[in-house]
Amino acid sequence: MPARPGLPRVKSRPKPASSIHALRVEMRGIRPAIYREILVRSDVKLATLHRVLQACFGWYDGHLHMFLSDDRRITNAAEVEPGDEDEARVRVRDVLPAARSKLAYLYDFGDGWEVIVKTVRIRDFAPGPGLPTALLVGGERRGPPEDCGGIPGYEELCAAIADPKHPDRASMLERFGDVGFDPGAFPRDEIEAELRHIR
Repeated sequence: MPARPGLPRVKSRPKPASSIHALRVEMRGIRPAIYREILVRSDVKLATLHRVLQACFGWYDGHLHMFLSDDRRITNAAEVEPGDEDEARVRVRDVLPAARSKLAYLYDFGDGWEVIVKTVRIRDFAPGPGLPTALLVGGERRGPPEDCGGIPGYEELCAAIADPKHPDRASMLERFGDVGFDPGAFPRDEIEAELRHIR
């Protein structure tokens, strides 16, 4: 009796490629530069990128924010106006499609912080379980504290911290000293701890 033919072998299909964006995010208008280098999954939505940026600069999400990309205005659902887009519907790869592409992140329209998000490179990777949303690679300096008065207020704060004879030193240290503000310190451990909670 002839042997029964076996079932044909089915070749396993490779998993679809995913990608990671390597980003440099830098505060505009401040010298020495305050920047972060991060890795973010390309499929992350801008609502999540907003949380990542808040963690990177030590902010507490107490103010309005917006992303600007060419002629696109992207914000959270509660603030969407005619012509705006909802950040919960737009992914990183949609607005940063290639190396050197840029996106502006505006936070606290009173203090007027602007962060430039620039794609350094995009890398493919094999998808797998447990991949974090974002990883900190590097950076310099601490982000400005909330409600310090924008760039002029931040510069005045730094001057007061550096000069024991500054006339406003006591009041500024009273206001910001309780958080141990050191503008030159890069708070890597704090940022990494915050990023671990973002999904």
